[in-house]
Amino acid sequence: MASQTPAWDPSSRTPAPSSLGLPSMVSAASIPTEDRDMSWLKDPRFARVRAKLLEKNTVNWKPLEFVSVSGDQVRVKDLQLLRERVIDIANLQPVVPDTIGEFSTVTNGPLAGKIFRIRTVDKEERSCCL
Repeated sequence: MASQTPAWDPSSRTPAPSSLGLPSMVSAASIPTEDRDMSWLKDPRFARVRAKLLEKNTVNWKPLEFVSVSGDQVRVKDLQLLRERVIDIANLQPVVPDTIGEFSTVTNGPLAGKIFRIRTVDKEERSCCL
C-alpha cells in the first residue's frame, strides 16, 4: 500500500483508496486551463466516475465528489459536511491532476471516462502523461 499522506490519513474525512487499487475519486485530465466547460459531466461514460470537483466563486475551496447530473443540475457530495447537495453545472470546475501517481480521468475523445494513473506532470506546459 502507498505511504499515508495527509490526504489519506485515516482520521481525515477524505475517502480511502478502494481495495481494488482504483481510486475513490479521480481528477480530470484533458481540460485546458481556459476551458471550463463542464458538459462532459453529462456524458453517460462518467455516470460511475467519482470525479473531484470544486465550486467556483467560493471563499473556501471545498472538495466535492461528482454523484450525478440531471440537465444543468449536478448532485455532488460535500466531503467536508458529508452530505449531498445540488449545484448548477456552471458553478463547478474540475480538479486538474498535478501529482505523479494520482488517478485521473480523460474528459473527451475515445478514452473519456476511463481512469488512468498520472506518470509525468509538466506544470509549465500544464500537461500530464497518463
